[in-house]
Amino acid sequence: MKYSLTAPTVAEFNDLYAAVGWGRLPEAQVAYALAHTAYAITVRAGDGAVGMARLIGDGAFCYELVDVITRPDYQGQGIGKHMCQQLIDAARAAKAPSWGLAIDVFSAAGKEGFYQSLGFTLRPAGPHGAGLTLVTR
Repeated sequence: MKYSLTAPTVAEFNDLYAAVGWGRLPEAQVAYALAHTAYAITVRAGDGAVGMARLIGDGAFCYELVDVITRPDYQGQGIGKHMCQQLIDAARAAKAPSWGLAIDVFSAAGKEGFYQSLGFTLRPAGPHGAGLTLVTR
């Protein structure tokens, strides 16, 4: 397997989305999203992508870890954890030493332990309050 700190192609993105049951997004929407991604990683094996993850954010303090996907037949091999850790490390390395860094993630139900193993804490926790989501069409 080859890990690359680059975004997947639009086709790879949609293939990975479909592989985990998330469907496909319009190609123009995916292309725009990928072009505005702060950090991305794609894992390839054989002739295709088997995993991807992205960090989106302001480039200075706030990021969100999104689209963490590993093809079902490759899950359980540590690919997702390795992808997430590489993105977290990239954001940490790019910030000024005196700057703080916040990375949020919205976990699929039942997958919270995966993110906790990377150092994320469940919300509500302490002063952070609960996470909220607004999805519009």
